[in-house]
Amino acid sequence: MIAESFQPRVTQVVALAVMTASLLMPACGGNTASRQAATKGGATSSVVTAQTACATLSGRAIGGATLMTSLIPARGTVPTYCKVNGTLAPALNFEIRLPDT
Repeated sequence: MIAESFQPRVTQVVALAVMTASLLMPACGGNTASRQAATKGGATSSVVTAQTACATLSGRAIGGATLMTSLIPARGTVPTYCKVNGTLAPALNFEIRLPDT
């Protein structure tokens, strides 16, 4: 009975993660192969950094979830990343970590 009540929320979180990624994809310039091909052809490649991702997503409400972001600086072998915390009311919290590139 409890597992059934979590299913709609899990679906919402997955949908939200997909929507968040889709917001960042256009700024990334497509997939890695197309960026490499464009760079070899002389065009410049636009890469979304963790700082850009945090600035883009900070304070946004997407798919009913409120997002809060923070830029986490590199430490040891862990590169800089954007930590995205989201809340779907009333009490479903999630976290996504977007790498620097």
